Amino acid sequence: LLFWLRSIKLHAPNVSVLLVGTFLADIIEEKCNLQDIDKILRELTKLSFAKIVIPANFEHEDLIFFPIDNKEKMGIASLCDAIEQCARVDNSTSREVSVRWMTFLDSILGQKENQKAYLTFSDE
Repeated sequence: LLFWLRSIKLHAPNVSVLLVGTFLADIIEEKCNLQDIDKILRELTKLSFAKIVIPANFEHEDLIFFPIDNKEKMGIASLCDAIEQCARVDNSTSREVSVRWMTFLDSILGQKENQKAYLTFSDE
């Protein structure tokens, strides 16, 4: 986990980070399990990861991570709301992008569908 957090901090130092714990249905029987996980995550991130988004208005209050379960659809809506909120306040999501870049991106994505992992100058 620290490898990924440090990598994010190195390559995108101003980005918000949402920690997500999966398989909530398997560990929810005892609330102390969530608190134990939270304690470990807080210890790992306490010194240098200020951009971690803390869940707000979440049924599992005071956690540093979003506990979810894909199979049981637990916590998904709160996570989606948090992602949307982060995107709304992030200035990079409203940055203008040139039409040339969008055309280039469309070309690359189109080639991906053809199982081609690259784009040559003659392609476009």
